[in-house]
Amino acid sequence: MLIDAPGGDQVELHRRCWIGRGGATPSGCVRVSAAELGYHSDLEFVFPLGSGVFRAGGDLAFHHGGPSLQEMVVPVLTVRSKSGATGRAAGSPVLLEGVPEAITNRIFSVQVSFRERQLELGGVERVVRPMLVSGGRQVGGLLMALDATFDLAGGSVTLAGQKAITVAFRLVVDDVTALRVVVQDPATDAELYRSPADIPVRL
Repeated sequence: MLIDAPGGDQVELHRRCWIGRGGATPSGCVRVSAAELGYHSDLEFVFPLGSGVFRAGGDLAFHHGGPSLQEMVVPVLTVRSKSGATGRAAGSPVLLEGVPEAITNRIFSVQVSFRERQLELGGVERVVRPMLVSGGRQVGGLLMALDATFDLAGGSVTLAGQKAITVAFRLVVDDVTALRVVVQDPATDAELYRSPADIPVRL
């Protein structure tokens, strides 16, 4: 299970890898160029294919030969959460009323409040970020809020108690044909509300 080093111009020798140039590839080993591994170098790497190791000293009480699967493959996992827009609106902690069936003016308003269930759970105050979204991009946002504390620079407004507040939106992009009203948590960007269907824009 001990393998002689390839020789040649040796730069580094470890039990599981030889690094250098030239030499002979021992039986039961594989030679890989640095370019094949994504490096800008003329070096070569030789690895044992099985459980053997190069004669490089060190304790043999534990070893597993050449590269393991975990060292050669980097798994990438992409998770996308998908749920219906209607379900998000129904389960939202906030309630929007007066959302127009069509946008005919760049400035319009809606009423925003806590849902009754949120009040039961003790939701007495919460900062939210209402916005207008089309095709995955923000196309408008908060213009002002009546009888409520709001941050125009951050586009956020504070909901408090049972009182519904009037939020005025401003559409700032002209080339949209439909949009949705979205309410986010500004601290996490979590979506708290999304209008169930596209709202046509007819300016």
